[in-house]
Amino acid sequence: MVDKDQRIHILLLTNVLYVPALATSLIFCSALGKKGVNVTITEKGCSLIDTVENNEAITVPYWKDGLFWIQAYIVVSAKPVC
Repeated sequence: MVDKDQRIHILLLTNVLYVPALATSLIFCSALGKKGVNVTITEKGCSLIDTVENNEAITVPYWKDGLFWIQAYIVVSAKPVC
């Protein structure tokens, strides 16, 4: 994920579904929580805090079309499941 200062934070999510036909990727709050990321949603917005490394904000998603959006790079390394 990329924070507001354009620093890259690496977060490895495992046991996820990859759907290449989707125009964008979806990340569920529960998946982030399992990796030690504290997701806080208020009327003013959303923040993602890394509770494992240093309690720093990973990124502050922006609100668009009723969803929170984050800038992230997806790297796929998995065997397809049939």
